[in-house]
Amino acid sequence: MVIAVTQPGVRHEHALKLEAAPAPWVPLAFFLSATAALVAAFAVASLHPAAFLRHWVHNGTVLTALHLFVLGWGTTLAMGAVYQMAPVVLHARLYSERLALVHLGVHAAGVALLVTGFGWLHTPRIIAGASLLMTSVLVFAFHLALTLRGRAHPDRVGAGMAIAAAYLVLTATWGLTLALSLRWGFIRATGPVTGSHLALGAGGWFTVLIAFVSLKLTPLFAVGAPPPARAADPVLAALSAVPLGLALAGSFLPPAARGPAVRALVAVGAVAALLYARLVWRSAPRRAHRRLEPPVRFALAGSALFAALAVVGAAGYAGLAPWLFSRPERLIAWVYAALVGWVGTVTIGQLYRILPFIVWLERFRKHTPGEQLPFLHEIADRRLGDALLALWLGGLALGVAGLWVRSAPLVRAGMAAGLGGSLLLAYTEARALTVWRAGVRWPKLPPRPAPAAVGQARLRG
Repeated sequence: MVIAVTQPGVRHEHALKLEAAPAPWVPLAFFLSATAALVAAFAVASLHPAAFLRHWVHNGTVLTALHLFVLGWGTTLAMGAVYQMAPVVLHARLYSERLALVHLGVHAAGVALLVTGFGWLHTPRIIAGASLLMTSVLVFAFHLALTLRGRAHPDRVGAGMAIAAAYLVLTATWGLTLALSLRWGFIRATGPVTGSHLALGAGGWFTVLIAFVSLKLTPLFAVGAPPPARAADPVLAALSAVPLGLALAGSFLPPAARGPAVRALVAVGAVAALLYARLVWRSAPRRAHRRLEPPVRFALAGSALFAALAVVGAAGYAGLAPWLFSRPERLIAWVYAALVGWVGTVTIGQLYRILPFIVWLERFRKHTPGEQLPFLHEIADRRLGDALLALWLGGLALGVAGLWVRSAPLVRAGMAAGLGGSLLLAYTEARALTVWRAGVRWPKLPPRPAPAAVGQARLRG
């Protein structure tokens, strides 16, 4: 079955091939593991807020929470989303569901070893975790390549997945190199290399994947028109190239040339981020008779934060506002806002729709004639989504403010709000899974009006 979502007067369509979707337990295993890591990350941060006011290099508490977020939450979620979306969006069956679960086991073991190694500052455990994660990343890239090889038609999303996977391999390679350097000390200036690792991970793996996928999913969720290729392709190309340029310039150029190159690249990235946010907002038309769904609200908020942070970063690095990064805590606040505000907001919004869609799809596969299937907004309540967005953004604001002014109570409040948002997300997932069994509609909603009654009401209106 292929579902095409179109907008009147628009030629483009979003075609989803539902029968190509993998077994639901494949993406769900990734999603639930990711949510557990998100809760753990903010639990660690809430218990030790003062640790975030110290330098992050060789700071075991911060490195534990950071990697629980970027590897345990963001990367695990992204991998599961790719395994779900590649077959449905690109009409290419997943190469092996069993390999996907083996991959999850290796990845989860690598994350556990790495974060406990950071927590105890135990170098052999860090190296073992980084090695397992390198294996996990290579398995993922190999599996994605085999899956994309069988796609029915070329698609921008497929190209984005391939580029993002290449960045993930580079990020893992850089991270393993840093882990080995902890033992043998062959990298003396860790600052530039650590910055390159962050650029490849946050700027390459996360940003490229989110940018390509959101320009496909946001119009689909909002029932709007996708951006035309002539407007989207140059923006996506710039977003894809800038992180690699920053990583190479930061690690390999001499200091005299590094500054101008980095300033030029961040300026290009800021312009691309502004244009990307404009594309996202234009693809989600606001209509007086129809409120935006929570995933669209998350996407709009995340893209606006991305554009604002890119402009702030460009202004700070280009010397237009040198006071922005004049102290280390201000740069730390910007990094925190980029990870939690940009990566966290968009990924939570996409999960808020993808997981209910998987539940609905399983109910659709097994429904009997005459059975009343739930709507997506019944599986994932809109009010809970709005509350989650408000709690998440409120916690982000408190956390950034606390890091900016070096206030442990504000940092604790922001991390506690993030923990509350993580638990609320876990609750919405558990709530959605209660609809899994056929015949169950929870919460108990009033009976829907019969089609005839709806038609009469519309006529009377």
